[in-house]
Amino acid sequence: KLNMAELVMFNRFDTATMNPNDLHQLVRGVNRKAAIYYELTDGRMMQDDIPDPLPFDVDADDIVIKDEDFALFFSDLMEEPKKYKGKRVTFRAFAVKNPTFPKNTFAVGRHIMTCCVEDIQFYWLEVKHDQSIQPRNKQWVMITAKIDIVQKLLQRKAMPVLIPEAVENADPPAQEVCTFY
Repeated sequence: KLNMAELVMFNRFDTATMNPNDLHQLVRGVNRKAAIYYELTDGRMMQDDIPDPLPFDVDADDIVIKDEDFALFFSDLMEEPKKYKGKRVTFRAFAVKNPTFPKNTFAVGRHIMTCCVEDIQFYWLEVKHDQSIQPRNKQWVMITAKIDIVQKLLQRKAMPVLIPEAVENADPPAQEVCTFY
């Protein structure tokens, strides 16, 4: 429910004992667009005005995503894919092949935990390639790719697709499951 909410309100918020940054991060971990309000213990309303800068530079020629920032990158890319069109990005991910994928396609992604162990899921991006770039199935890789945006019929929206420039074998990250904190 939280990832689709337009408004999130925390009631009985005590400014003396509670930190709005903690709740802000919780909401922003799964929803970067929702308005956030705090109903204070005296009944007044306080709007959340904490800025949400990304931990990487979207305007850079080469966007480098640290392992600990993949979840935030993935979330922002899916929410605003057009701002990434034509950008070059480098990150570590798990490469996966599937016989149901179209020819010359594989996926790269990471397991992401949004709140608890029970909700860990594999979030992935489609990679369109020529035959010269073929990672092994279930292999950690460092990928550098240009981001294209393609209209997908099943999703009924524009979706990012990676066009790889380099895919190299990589060691697993220190923390294989990503989080938003």
